[in-house]
Amino acid sequence: MESFVDDLKKEVQCSLCNDTLIEPKILPCFDTFCKPCLKRHAELIDEVNVFKCPLCKSQTSLPEPSSVEDLQPSLHLSRILKGLALAEGKKVCSVSESHSTASWYCFDCDRSMCEECKKYHSEFTEDHKVVRLAYLKKEDIEFIITRENPCQSHPHHRLELFCEDCDDMICLTCWKHDHKDHKTLSLDKFASIKKAVLSKQLQVLEQLRLDDKEKQQQEKIANTIKQQGEKAKKEIKDKTKKIIEKLQESERELLRQIDEKLDTATTNLNTIHHIPAVTEYIRKVMERGLASEMLNIQETQCSQKFIFNYLPLSAKIKFIPNQQLVQEVNSGLGEIRTRYKTDHKMSTIEVETETAIASTKKNLVVKTRTSKGKLNHDPRDVIDVQIKPKENVKIEKKYVRTDGKVEVEFTAKIAGQLIAEVQVNGDPVSNSPLVMYVMSQGMRTIGQFKTKGVDIGSSGLTGIAVNKDNSRIAVANYYSHCVHVFTTDGDLLLTYASPQVQLSNPMGLSFLNDTDLVIADRDNHRICIVNTTTGTLVKTFGNQGDGDGQFYRPLGVHVDDDGNIIVCDTKNHRVQVFTRDGDYQYQFGFTTQDKFAPYDVITHDGLFYVSDGKHHVIQVFEKKGNVPTRISTIGGQGRADGQLNGPLGLAIDNDHYLLVCDKHNKRVQKFTLDGRFVGRISTAGYNSRCDEEPAYITVLKDGQLLVSTNNSGVFRLK
Repeated sequence: MESFVDDLKKEVQCSLCNDTLIEPKILPCFDTFCKPCLKRHAELIDEVNVFKCPLCKSQTSLPEPSSVEDLQPSLHLSRILKGLALAEGKKVCSVSESHSTASWYCFDCDRSMCEECKKYHSEFTEDHKVVRLAYLKKEDIEFIITRENPCQSHPHHRLELFCEDCDDMICLTCWKHDHKDHKTLSLDKFASIKKAVLSKQLQVLEQLRLDDKEKQQQEKIANTIKQQGEKAKKEIKDKTKKIIEKLQESERELLRQIDEKLDTATTNLNTIHHIPAVTEYIRKVMERGLASEMLNIQETQCSQKFIFNYLPLSAKIKFIPNQQLVQEVNSGLGEIRTRYKTDHKMSTIEVETETAIASTKKNLVVKTRTSKGKLNHDPRDVIDVQIKPKENVKIEKKYVRTDGKVEVEFTAKIAGQLIAEVQVNGDPVSNSPLVMYVMSQGMRTIGQFKTKGVDIGSSGLTGIAVNKDNSRIAVANYYSHCVHVFTTDGDLLLTYASPQVQLSNPMGLSFLNDTDLVIADRDNHRICIVNTTTGTLVKTFGNQGDGDGQFYRPLGVHVDDDGNIIVCDTKNHRVQVFTRDGDYQYQFGFTTQDKFAPYDVITHDGLFYVSDGKHHVIQVFEKKGNVPTRISTIGGQGRADGQLNGPLGLAIDNDHYLLVCDKHNKRVQKFTLDGRFVGRISTAGYNSRCDEEPAYITVLKDGQLLVSTNNSGVFRLK
């Protein structure tokens, strides 16, 4: 028993006062000291809101200056102190401290008692286990130390359950009255769960333990960082002080200059206000001619006192801040760099999946790590990201983050294979090169464009166009010889057929502005411009013929960014360009022997894209000098991806891809602007009544596509 008590004493000895702990408090570093010792120690520290552990020097923030009241008590050591006091017979009577020293202990009540209290206790609780303190055995003390505390609400009952709803330990009486419908666990089961959690934490801590060599290295690094930190703090303070001194010096000089100007202005004001009175006074003195009066006036002082500094009319005072200095101040005093070397062998390229979809944005992340595998951001690192083939990909954005990650947003232009190669400081990362597979884009039908006021579901629809602010959608009705204008919600605004001369099989449409619509009036061999607000014909131009400005069955029309009206003069095998007022400018096409059939036209970046129904291609023209010349073709007759059969309507989407109504193949195809296939969607079978041949196409602001068909109305693609 004696050696057991000695062991307990060693366990509860305060390392500050070398005496038995009094009200033991545990620090976040898990070192434990007497509350009085901690209080004295806290009062000696300069930083009153920070407490430094006397042993390991780790810091703890205090809610109040030099206050240790809120530090956690050590429950474990408090139990040992209680058992030790009982073993040494130093326990006071639990009933009252004024009683004589306790000599008995009741295991059931968990109370120490003096002789008198024990006498009364025995009269009421004959079945309790009461033992004289002098007779307590080692097993008794261990039991007292290790058993659960009594319930705070019902001190005569032991804690037996854990309430998960209240996150608290309770006794059976608590459960009966307040927790009966709550989810509870036995304390044994709860302790078992907590042990498993602590065991995992212990494993993590064990893994963090360093061997002697690593410990020395880490201690050396930590000490170096501390020295560098103190040096950096001094440099920051010195630099700040110098900047403040320099700014204050500049402030004083600027204020001096202003005061100098203000003094001049004040003097001038005084002179202006005082000169009349002084002049009158001197004149009267001179008139009286009394020597005694004139003696009091010193003529030199008079003239000097009222010297007037003429200021130019443009004179003003305005403070012009040093913008460069302001920007530098706003950017901060500097930055703190904690440098760890990046290990390219531990760094990686990461993507969500190693597959991508053409024309869809995708993210690639480079994670730079130290040799220990920790994410590392070193501004000195040179990170080179290459995605090849370069012509098949567009790098959208590159974000360099401060958590050891570099994000690259890219878009694969076409289907195929991409290879990402990443180097850090000239060395490839661990999984470079990374191969990614790009699939062709599958556009999808999301529904019909539902109209109100007129049924266009079974009409022979041709041209379709939307104005820039997306408030009006125009659709040409080939068989009804009219043009319908709707809101984007499908409400009918106008049905137009010229009262002067009826439209005859209208085809291509294009808005000249938000209200005026250009119509290719095919079988009237002319172009009409109609105000879609009033329904009036603004003007027409052209007539049947093959001369400049004449047409023979025009199909597609397009208004470019400069307001030029471009017309596919189909049966004349040419494309003509007019001003917004309909004045002829120029034309282009092929030689007389090599004719083509232009069905529709669209422009982008100085290039003309013309659908050629005769050769089943998209002809690409570039304006060199005054006349556009052909530079390439897209497609070719066939049914495979990228091949065409009777291409008609054209559009360029919001991501700058070329959209083609591949009419006789009953699909819409997407190409890059240099002609590489991206994706497609079939329109066959969209409506069970027929196979839909797409005619013309237009693009809304939200990226949605509207496609007109021969006898199934307009449907929407995404």
